[in-house]
Amino acid sequence: PGLPVLELPAWDCLPYDRVSPGADAAARRLDALTAMIALVKRPHRAVILTTANALLQRIPPASLIEAQTFHARPGNQIDMNALVSRLETSGFERVPTVRGVGEFAVRGGILDLFAPGWTEALRLDFFGDTLESIRVFDAATQRTTGQRKSMALQAMSEVALTPETISRFRRSYIEAFGAPSRDDGLYAAVSEGRRFAGMEHWLPFFYERLETVFDYLPDTPVVFDHLAHEALAERHALILDHYE
Repeated sequence: PGLPVLELPAWDCLPYDRVSPGADAAARRLDALTAMIALVKRPHRAVILTTANALLQRIPPASLIEAQTFHARPGNQIDMNALVSRLETSGFERVPTVRGVGEFAVRGGILDLFAPGWTEALRLDFFGDTLESIRVFDAATQRTTGQRKSMALQAMSEVALTPETISRFRRSYIEAFGAPSRDDGLYAAVSEGRRFAGMEHWLPFFYERLETVFDYLPDTPVVFDHLAHEALAERHALILDHYE
């Protein structure tokens, strides 16, 4: 009783699908993975709830997820253009007006964003490269509702489109399939640093290695319910069926 509870969901799409995980599922997963990293860095007790589907999914190395986390407070010197680039690399979507998780908008020296793990959207006011204030606002009304002394920003996608991951994807893709055709939308989009529907299913092509939940939380007690073996077997069968 009283222990914090973290929920790690699986992607809400089929194996080898042509669509990406939904924004809500992606945000909840990144929120949980970031919290799991914090459990190891600052040890404390917590309960982690997950499913057979999520447990079987390999995930980016914890070090890379942690490296995508960004901390800021008023008074910090921050290159706004570099921050926008970080948001795009991390999987955020640029929109005219922020309405939901995973979105950001830029208007002059103001940057609005709504990140996974946040219950409210934030409005960052810049004067040049100085972050002057962090305000909380209601995404529905766009009205300011408060102030923040700091913020912690995490990734929105398990695929970070950096020069390194793009290069690794291109190399792995060619090794697996040979030279891509001119109408290969996935290869073209990733090569240009653009996100493409379903690209998350190619996760092993982006990273040198992937990890599991057990790598994130070594030496952690694990409790399975009585139907766990059946659930794992069903998931394996579904993966094989879609692969074939």
